[in-house]
Amino acid sequence: MNLSGNGSGRSSPTSCRSGFRGGICERLAPVTGEIAALQQQQALEQFGEVREEAFPPCIGALIQAITAGTNLTHMGRFAITAFLHTIGLNVAQIADVFARAPDFDPDMTMYQVEHISGRGGGTEYTPPSCATMRTFGLCANRDKDCERVNHPLSYYRFKKNIKKKRS
Repeated sequence: MNLSGNGSGRSSPTSCRSGFRGGICERLAPVTGEIAALQQQQALEQFGEVREEAFPPCIGALIQAITAGTNLTHMGRFAITAFLHTIGLNVAQIADVFARAPDFDPDMTMYQVEHISGRGGGTEYTPPSCATMRTFGLCANRDKDCERVNHPLSYYRFKKNIKKKRS
């Protein structure tokens, strides 16, 4: 499953909720495009190109569960969304991950992904820590590298740096 789509991370928002069509979206498009480009640049500077092989086991397990057609808990969906957003996937790419869930609802998924991603000026959430993942029963397939970190993003950075050094 290719999560990164075009491989470039975030893209500028091109759609507008139906309640906002007819002028305001078109007027704000240049600004939202500029903001999305800045977010993409920030994610690329911090995390670089998205590499699925560097995902922490907990995130990999959640993605596997969705791919297998399992409905995730609210916290599982939150954790995946926040993680994928933080490492550079755009809203549409994240929503595509959920398309295989048995209870997939495109409108609800877009609403939730946009909310967690902070789109529209809201809070941009970060993924939960390892301790929180354990508390919610989302820590899965723990490996030796999990012992080195206390956050899924730290695991991802660590694994990407190892791959970079080996290249």
